[in-house]
Order: sequence, then C-alpha cells, then structure tokens
Amino acid sequence: MITVTSPQGLEFTRIHASPQTMAGKLSPQPYSLWISIVDADSVALRHKGRTIRIHRGDIMFGSTGTDASLSIDSDFEMLYIKVPRTLLHHRLLNPTLLGVGHLSASEALNDVFARFLTCVSKNLEGITAHSMRPIEVTVLEFLVSSIAPHTMIEAFGSSGKLMHYQQICDSIENQLKEPNLNLGTIAQQEGVSPRYIQKLFEMAGTSFSQYVRERRLEHCRSELLSKEHRHLSISDICFRWGFNDAAHFSRSFRIQYNESPRACRQAVFPQAA
Repeated sequence: MITVTSPQGLEFTRIHASPQTMAGKLSPQPYSLWISIVDADSVALRHKGRTIRIHRGDIMFGSTGTDASLSIDSDFEMLYIKVPRTLLHHRLLNPTLLGVGHLSASEALNDVFARFLTCVSKNLEGITAHSMRPIEVTVLEFLVSSIAPHTMIEAFGSSGKLMHYQQICDSIENQLKEPNLNLGTIAQQEGVSPRYIQKLFEMAGTSFSQYVRERRLEHCRSELLSKEHRHLSISDICFRWGFNDAAHFSRSFRIQYNESPRACRQAVFPQAA
C-alpha cells in the first residue's frame, strides 16, 4: 500500500490485495467524499440493500459517514481517494446528499476520468506531494463535472436552480472573511430576494447561516492543522475568517468537531500554545 497526500489534503492510496469484502463507514471529518476505481473483473458495491455491479473502468463514490460494502472476488488493485470538506462543500452542495453510487465507464467523460485515475495509480510512487498540485486540480474539476449533475439536479428540480445555487455559494466563498457578510448583502449582489436564497439552501438541506458558519469553521480547522499557518494564533485564525467573537467561535468549533480549537491544533502540533 502506498499513500500520497496533496498540498490541499486529497489523500491518494493505492492498494494491492487478495479477494475480500470491505464494509463500514469513514468518519465524516475532515473528509466528506471518497472516490475509488478497482482493477478487477467481479466487483459489487452494496448500499441500503441495493447491489451495484461495478465493471472495469467504473468509478465508485460516496459520502463519508455513510455505510457501504464492497466485495471483490479476485486479486485486485484499487486507487482510493479521500477529499476534504473544504475543497468540496461550496461546489458540490451538501456532500451528505450524495449517498453512494458509481460513474459508468460507458459515458465518455467518465471513461476519460477513469483512465486519468488509472494513470495516477500506476505512477503514484513517483509523484511527490509538491507535484500533486495539477493532479488535485484535475480531480476536483472532474468531480464537479461528473458527480454534481448526476446527484444534485434532483434536489433542486432543475439545472438552472442548481447553477444559481453554486453561483451564490461561490459568491459567499469569496466573502467569507468579511465579518459583516449576511443574507441581505448576498441577495442584493445577486439581484434576488433573501427568501429565494433561503429556499435554495433549504433545497440543499441546510440554511444560509449554517452554511456560512460551517464554511468558516472548515477553513479555520484547515489552518489550525496547517504547517503554513502555525505562526498564527487561534484568535488570529478565528478573526481572519469572519468570526468577531472568540468565545462564540470556540463554542461553535466544539459543537461541530467535538473538540476545542486548541485540542485540534495540539493533536498535530503538540508544542503549540
């Protein structure tokens, strides 16, 4: 087994193994989505009593925290990728809406994506974390193009509403560091009513305020765990991502991740103050 982690936190793991069944679920933190491609002839993905026969070249995906099992009846090679929440949430909506599924290699775009992933898998030993940058960008763009249309239009009823939601999320993302960011401001910028935006977020299974809070917390957590931001204090990180009350930030962080910001940082950097 070999694992390489990209600069933004995508974890690529290649596995060689004998026939087996894997079952269970991943902790939803800090990852929100997994994708996998298996080089084997007989593969079955099971979720909620449904069995999906996976053909060579098909790509499997699922949201973390969701139970699933995978049965492989021959020796196999697998590439398994875990994607952090901070890289997906604002583009693929709420990842918990994804469930578990697959992308058929019979579709042209999926086939291109599968061939790309197979090439990455075969060359994983020679790819450094630094040279992973163009690969992670490509993976994220493929995910947006391949998975979102298949899984999200149903929640919104039309591709137009989905695209508008993503546009609004991108606008929020660009202003997360503004402490005065609010629903009225975004509605005015987008030329729509606050109620319309609230309705879009309800379709996505969340709310405007919850979305903003979670995105800010995810960025804060990412920086607490980042070597590049070790020089910043917890308060510095809190305030730079739009929180204006350190105590409120700490309470929200603990509710979201079941640990304090200090404990989160010290788990990776024991000497951190």
